[in-house]
Amino acid sequence: VGEHMAVSALRQRCRELGLNPSGRKREVIKRLAEYQASVDEMEDKSRTALENREAKASSSLSSFYSKLRHQQIHPRHQASDLAAAAAIASRTTAAASSSSAAAAAANENEEEDEGEGSYEEQEQKNKDNKKKKKKKKKKKSKN
Repeated sequence: VGEHMAVSALRQRCRELGLNPSGRKREVIKRLAEYQASVDEMEDKSRTALENREAKASSSLSSFYSKLRHQQIHPRHQASDLAAAAAIASRTTAAASSSSAAAAAANENEEEDEGEGSYEEQEQKNKDNKKKKKKKKKKKSKN
C-alpha cells in the first residue's frame, strides 16, 4: 500500500474493501496493509489445502492402479479352469451324489465368474440360479 497515494484515494480504497476509512494517513495505510496481509495468508492456506487434496487424490489413484495391476497379474480363476476341475472331480468320484454336487458347484462358479451384462441381467441370473437350487433340493429330498 503506497505512501505516495493521496489520503482521499486511500480512504476510497478502504470504503471499497469495507474497512474503516477514518484516521490519519499512517493508520489508514496500516489498516490496508493488514487487510492485504490477511488476504495473502488466506490465499496461502487455500493453496496449501488444495495441494494437500491433490496429493491425497494422487495417492488414492496410485493405490487404485496398484490394486488394478495386482488383479491383472493375479486374475481370478477362469470359468474353463473351474469346469475342468469339475470334470476331473466327477471322473474320480465314484458316488453319483458327490459328482452331481461338484458339477453343480462348477456350474455356480461359472455363472458367477461371467461378469458380463447389465445389473438387471445379473439380478435375473441370480434369481434363476436360486430357483435351480431350490429345484435340486426338492429333487434330492424326494430321492
